[in-house]
Amino acid sequence: MRYRSILTWRYILPLTWASVILALIFIGNGLYQEINIGSINWLTWQNVLPIALAAIVLLLILRPDNLNSCVSEGALRLTLTVEGDLVENKIISGRIMGKGADDYRAQGYKIILYAKTGFWYIESAEGAEIKLGDDCSWRKVSKYNEARMYAAFLVAGNYQWPPIIHKDHNTDLPPLPVDGDQIITWMLWSANSKPLSDAPEAKAIYWLTQQITPSDIVPNPLPQRTGMIISYEIPETSKAYPYLFSRSWIYDNALASIGFLLSDHLKEALMILSALIGQIKSNGKLNFWYNTHNAAHSEDFRSGTIAWIGYTLTFYQHKTNDAHVQAVAERIAGYLLSLQDMVSTSPSYGSIRTNSSDFLYETNHNIIAYFFLRDLGRLAENMVYTEHANLIRDSLLNHHWNETLHRFDQKIGDAKIGLIEVESLGALFSLAIGDIPRAQNCLNFVEKTYQPVEATGGRFGYAFYKDRSTIWSQGSLQMALAYKRIGNLKQADSIIKEIMRWQDVAGGVPYVMPEATLETGETYYEWSSVAGTAWLILALSDNEFFLGP
Repeated sequence: MRYRSILTWRYILPLTWASVILALIFIGNGLYQEINIGSINWLTWQNVLPIALAAIVLLLILRPDNLNSCVSEGALRLTLTVEGDLVENKIISGRIMGKGADDYRAQGYKIILYAKTGFWYIESAEGAEIKLGDDCSWRKVSKYNEARMYAAFLVAGNYQWPPIIHKDHNTDLPPLPVDGDQIITWMLWSANSKPLSDAPEAKAIYWLTQQITPSDIVPNPLPQRTGMIISYEIPETSKAYPYLFSRSWIYDNALASIGFLLSDHLKEALMILSALIGQIKSNGKLNFWYNTHNAAHSEDFRSGTIAWIGYTLTFYQHKTNDAHVQAVAERIAGYLLSLQDMVSTSPSYGSIRTNSSDFLYETNHNIIAYFFLRDLGRLAENMVYTEHANLIRDSLLNHHWNETLHRFDQKIGDAKIGLIEVESLGALFSLAIGDIPRAQNCLNFVEKTYQPVEATGGRFGYAFYKDRSTIWSQGSLQMALAYKRIGNLKQADSIIKEIMRWQDVAGGVPYVMPEATLETGETYYEWSSVAGTAWLILALSDNEFFLGP
């Protein structure tokens, strides 16, 4: 049974202030014996004491959240950082944040820390258990340890930790099972290193690691947003820099996490996912973007980007067998299912709309929602999710597919040519369900509609829209992945090699090439981007589980 200790700043601070106020009143009363208003002396024990006691009681009852030094926003998560020399004098620290953090601290929950050389060893027997501070932080100094990986766990006060965990593979994670009872949550740290080679994938991965907060651009992110990835590397001379330099779109966080998981960079994936989990609302929603240096965020919710976060959580669980994220994924699924049209006579039956106030049924949003719910059903062994995924699949085939034009419409009831992603993801979806002719139709439509792109200096790739004013790295790499899976390796290789030509020295891939203002009025820049860089990793990896059968 949980209890709440009164020996926390949440209680002590109001008591302290009340005591100071009371003392000042009586000091004032001693200095000014006679302060009369009318004929009444107000500063007397009889008048002041009841008021002071009432103030103390009121402060204790209200206990404002901002007096609680543990961050209580979002889902529970654990941070882990390592500073100092990789061998000597390392300072290992972190913090628990989110719902229940203050209660766990009050109940005596503790941190245990493991270091990995071959197997996982408890960091040091004499200091294996680390107490949480008043602000739910923890800290340990390691005088000598050659480990390049650490795992921290929030555990019950009576938990008996094993001194050695006999797991020697870096992807066999978490080292201890997170059961929600004795072991509540965990976090991983591994030493960053320069790219092991000049290979495009290695450089891309390294560039992504440098975009994770804290970073050179945002050295002190909001605690609850630490770990989110900055979406673009924007020149300081750009007019957009003051507004966008720290911005993190949740879609980019999902892509980067999957890229890290595919390359066995689990620490980075966990950092991002932990930060994202902290932003998920109780009803499963996330905002479209967040600043990392301040509290600003969008007021927009989009089912497609939220589905990408859910899909990433299932991808993580599949990769690591770590099921502690499943409950969060199911919360997201609950929100998406609340947007599904369940009226069997409706022309959008089975599809998910953009959000609760927008009755648009967009094709690319429904494609990723299908993959998410399908994979969640498999992991949770829950046919409810599988059945809802099948409804989306059937709606995509029956309501989103344009049989006359042999392509997907951008949304139900709208046959205008839209974003290339409708067809590139449509091809990947069709291949995943075994419909090769439909996938080929999608690819054929892209070839005649989004390529060749004009005014690109001899570059090869695919445009955002039919105006063909610039090449979009994300859409082009989605096409490359689809061509790989349909067996046209020559075309896939041509696209990937072209995008690799754009890669900058540090490893980032521009969002577009060249900069252009589209017919929609939107301007797109040649900034190195998380989306372009992550999709390069995804296309090169071609992992069969990613958007696969």
